[in-house]
Amino acid sequence: MSQQSIPAFFIVGVQRSGSTLLSVVLNNHSQIYVNKKPLVPLVGSLYNDLKLDYTVRENAIIEAPQERFRQHIKKHRILKRYEHLLLQTGNIKENIHHFCRSVTEEQNKKIYGDKCLSIADDLPQLAMIFPNARFIHLVRDGRAVAKSIRDRAYSDIYLGINEWKREIVRTKILAEMLDKDKFMEIRYEDILRNPKDSFENICDFLSIPFEPSMLEIADIQATNNQNSYVKKHIDTKNIEKWKNSLSKKQIYKLERIAGDVLEGMDYELDNSFDSYKVLSPFVETWLELKVIMKYMMRRKSIVMDSQELVEWKIPFKTRISKGTSRIMDLLISRSLKLGFKKNRSIFNK
Repeated sequence: MSQQSIPAFFIVGVQRSGSTLLSVVLNNHSQIYVNKKPLVPLVGSLYNDLKLDYTVRENAIIEAPQERFRQHIKKHRILKRYEHLLLQTGNIKENIHHFCRSVTEEQNKKIYGDKCLSIADDLPQLAMIFPNARFIHLVRDGRAVAKSIRDRAYSDIYLGINEWKREIVRTKILAEMLDKDKFMEIRYEDILRNPKDSFENICDFLSIPFEPSMLEIADIQATNNQNSYVKKHIDTKNIEKWKNSLSKKQIYKLERIAGDVLEGMDYELDNSFDSYKVLSPFVETWLELKVIMKYMMRRKSIVMDSQELVEWKIPFKTRISKGTSRIMDLLISRSLKLGFKKNRSIFNK
C-alpha cells in the first residue's frame, strides 16, 4: 500500500456537536478506525509553527521543512507518541499518510477516520493533504452547542453561538469547493431519532456496507470504562435538553445572534426577528477576557480525554502563565483585525 492510498474521512463541524458518539459508532464498524486522540488536526496545526520558525529564524541557516517537522513531532506533548513512525525519508505529507495508515493497520482496519472540529479555516489544507478524503459535516442545534460549550468547555454561551455560526458558514463554503461525492452533511438530532437510517446513509457515503452490529455499543470498551463519556445506548433525551437549561432571555439572545443560520439549517426558532446581529468585536473581546479570567481562578476542570471524562488539576503557575499568554494573544489579534478592517476601508475608498 502506497503512502497516499489509505482511505480516510474526517468529521468536521463545531465542538460539542455529538462527534464522540458518531466516532464511537463508526469505530464499531469492522472496516473503520476512528482515532480517539485526533491526529490530523494536530499535525496540520504544526504548519503555523513552521511558518513562525521561518519568521523568527529568517537570518539563520534554515533546515529543510521536513527536519523542522520532525523536531516538532518529537517535542509535541501528544504527537510525540508517533515519533517511532517517522519516515527516514519523505516529506510532511508522506509522513502524515504514514501515521494514519500505520495506526489503522494496527487495529486491523482499512479506513482511517479523524475528528477535525472548529478548524474550518484549515480545512482547505486538509483537503490538499488528503485529496481523496471524504468529509462528514456533523451539525447540531446551535443553542444546544452553546449550552454545552458553556457547561463542558467552560466558555460563554454567546461566544459559543458565535463560534457555531462562524464555523457553519465557513464549512458551507468548503463544501462548495469539494466534489459532491466527498462532502456529506448530517444532523446530530437525526442520528438520535433514526440511528439506523443515519448510519446506513453514512456507510453508503463511505462506500462500505452497513453493519447493524455497529449500533450495538452497550458492550464495547468505549462505553464501559468507569468514566466513559458516551452512554451505552443512543438517548433521544439529549435532543431538547438545552431548553430546560436556558432561560427565555438567553434563548432570545442566542437566536438574535444566529437565528438566520439556525433557520437555514432547518431548526425552529422560539422568536421572530426582522434582522440578526452577531457579537461586536468589543463584546466578543470582553466575553473572552472574562472566560480567561475564570480559567485563571479555576483549580481543576473536567475534560474529555480518549473518550473519557477526566479531572485535570491546573497548577497555579500554569493558570497564570497560560492565562496571561491568552490575554496577550487575544489583544494582539483583536488589534490586528481592527487595523486590517480600518486599512481595508481606506483602501476601498
